[in-house]
Order: sequence, then C-alpha cells, then structure tokens
Amino acid sequence: MSNKYDLLRDEDRPGGYTGPVNTNQPTGFGTTTTVIVTQPTGSGRQWTSGVCDCCSDFDTCVCGYFCGLCQACALAKKLEESGMVALCGSNGLVALRTKYRTKHGIHGTMMNDICLSTFCFSCAQCQLARDMKAEMYPKTCCGVC
Repeated sequence: MSNKYDLLRDEDRPGGYTGPVNTNQPTGFGTTTTVIVTQPTGSGRQWTSGVCDCCSDFDTCVCGYFCGLCQACALAKKLEESGMVALCGSNGLVALRTKYRTKHGIHGTMMNDICLSTFCFSCAQCQLARDMKAEMYPKTCCGVC
C-alpha cells in the first residue's frame, strides 16, 4: 500500500527522513467512553428524611450550618470523590446528590437535584448527610460530619 510520502524523493520527505514511513497510527489506548443518554431516576426507596427535616438530626444541622464547606468536603470523600467538589457550590452538590441517589436507588430526578441544590442548598446538603448517616457511612472530618 502506498501513501503520499512514497512518491516523494527521500530529501523531500518531512524532516529529511529517509527510512520507511509508518502509515498505521494507533487509534486509541484501550479506553472506552460511556455516554449516559437518559439519567436514571431511581425507582426504589425515598430519602430517609425530608429536605426540611433539619432538626431531626441536630449534629448534622449544626455542622451544615456552621461548617457547610467542611460537611460538603466530607460528603464528597464518602462518595469517593475529590474534596474539591465542595468548592463547586450547588453544581458540586448536584453531582454528589445524583451520584448518591442513583447508587442507592433513591427515587428522584436530576432536575429535582438541581432545583434543591440551587434554591435550598443547605437543606439539600443536610438531607444528603442525614441519609448517608442512616446508611452507616463512616464519619469523616471533625467526627460530626
């Protein structure tokens, strides 16, 4: 099989290269990409507490109110994500809630996660923390979160 460089003289080839030209370049490195077209909605259970049930777990409520960034970092680490997700504000919380919800089969939608994370950030974050506590996720950070 010939290519466009086979017709050139050795001195006219790119870089003055005189050896054989490899035309079979690698097309990938063995990785695959999965694209999620439809977001799973979770058809199993409900959250263990409501969004506004902040007083049902006083420690979690206080941690979320006074140390919200610390709590968000702890939640990310519990879900095996980078603590930097906590710096992404409501976008980071959307990602954490959606990951947790789909992992545990909790009924809901991504749009619901977006609305709650945007308009009820602290309550949505505390709801996630309470649910993780109910699911016996290990305590991290200062021991309260």
